[in-house]
Amino acid sequence: MCAGIKRIYVQEGIYEQFVQRFKEQTEQLNQGWGWQHPEISMGPLINEGALLEMEEYVKRAKEQGAKILTGGRKNPDLKGYFFEPTIITNAKQELDVVQKEIFGPIVPVLPFKTEEEAIRMANDTEFGLYGSVWTTDLEKGKRIAEQMTMGTIAVNNHAYTYGIPHTPWGGNKNSGFGRTHGNFGFEELMEPHHIHIDSGKIEKELWWQPYNENKLKAQKDIADVLFRKKYTKIFSLLKKFKK
Repeated sequence: MCAGIKRIYVQEGIYEQFVQRFKEQTEQLNQGWGWQHPEISMGPLINEGALLEMEEYVKRAKEQGAKILTGGRKNPDLKGYFFEPTIITNAKQELDVVQKEIFGPIVPVLPFKTEEEAIRMANDTEFGLYGSVWTTDLEKGKRIAEQMTMGTIAVNNHAYTYGIPHTPWGGNKNSGFGRTHGNFGFEELMEPHHIHIDSGKIEKELWWQPYNENKLKAQKDIADVLFRKKYTKIFSLLKKFKK
């Protein structure tokens, strides 16, 4: 799915524990056909091209020094385009398997030291559809989410907001443009119609022709007052005085 988790960053203090438990849970996933068997968790890829692409990603990851913790191959026990759920470790941020948008069951897991490093690594991508923050500290989760550059960031959940009609849905960077859902989605289908009425209190605007020296000087004086740095202190003093 387009919003599936493509890479995972884990605080280094719990990294080894997380990876081990993640491996155990991943290896319990059953692959197969159809909906008639409730124990099946993952079906096949869409076609042979997708399967070959997964094999190429794994091959390249190995060549670039990454480690295949589990999976990493076509499922030998099933006929069809089944690729085993794959966890990759020892991957560096710049590797293809980390930077590319992989539409298959491959996920690299990378450690981070500090909150700032985690945010930097998460934002280091040309894509930006969906991200998530997982933490027992909800205030920290919100603070981190506000600094991430995806179209949607969930705290302690992932991808489910597509099913909430009033939440905007869409990506940033190379993950698309525009939004569906909610008010933003409606606005994508609307054309703004602006009407501005001049009350007529000023007979002639300064920017109207014909131009002359007095008009140009007045424009310059107004621009100086509004924008020049030397007036910043004056405005600050006026604000303090009003308080």
